[in-house]
Amino acid sequence: VVAVAGGRLRRLRISGSCLNFRTCVVLEELLRSPAAKSLTEVRLSRCGLGADIDEELGELPSSAVEIYRRCAALLRRSARKERDEEDEADEDAEPDPHGTPIALPLLAQLGHAGCAVRRLDLSRTALSPATLRYLTLALVGSPLEALVLSDCGI
Repeated sequence: VVAVAGGRLRRLRISGSCLNFRTCVVLEELLRSPAAKSLTEVRLSRCGLGADIDEELGELPSSAVEIYRRCAALLRRSARKERDEEDEADEDAEPDPHGTPIALPLLAQLGHAGCAVRRLDLSRTALSPATLRYLTLALVGSPLEALVLSDCGI
């Protein structure tokens, strides 16, 4: 966290650690900060981030629920904008029937045109259908140049 806040961190690599929604919320906040402009590579392999949240979204802390809902709405709106469809605010507020990916906040920031990350490596991370769906939505507006999905079960 200190390295990102200082604007010096270029690569973030975490492997084999069991990460959860709290990790993704912190990563989303870091990627939104101006200091994250130096971060160009994120590698999260074998971290469990390809799964969906086990609990109902409403069972998470209210601040996390708000972040997950905002990120889902952001990705859905950007995908509709790309398809030139009308903005349907009611649809954005609805929970996703396919599940809520743990990595949703991270995917939303990686899908933002202003994100400095150019390489995302999720190798050896089993990706749920919901994670794949939101990853696809994130790629619509993403500045990513390289996406590594080796051994992801897809």
